[in-house]
Amino acid sequence: MSECQWPDALTPPALLGRAQAALNAENTTPSQPTEDNASLKAHGAELDTFEHLLERGAFKSASRLHQRLKPRIEALESQPLNRSKRA
Repeated sequence: MSECQWPDALTPPALLGRAQAALNAENTTPSQPTEDNASLKAHGAELDTFEHLLERGAFKSASRLHQRLKPRIEALESQPLNRSKRA
């Protein structure tokens, strides 16, 4: 707001107030981890299984496993990285 030099005499639009409130709420709410350590280990085990299926030439089984894993992997990729440790 200060960058656009909005005049103090004019009331800011309601939409701007809602946007600022949403931005403040977004910045103050701590994000909760969506995956815990156990489920990440389970994903790792499934990826290992996928690798072994490919190495054995079990392409049909590997393809089925890939179809199950792909949406979960894409969901993980779309999440922002949380590098800070939370207590």
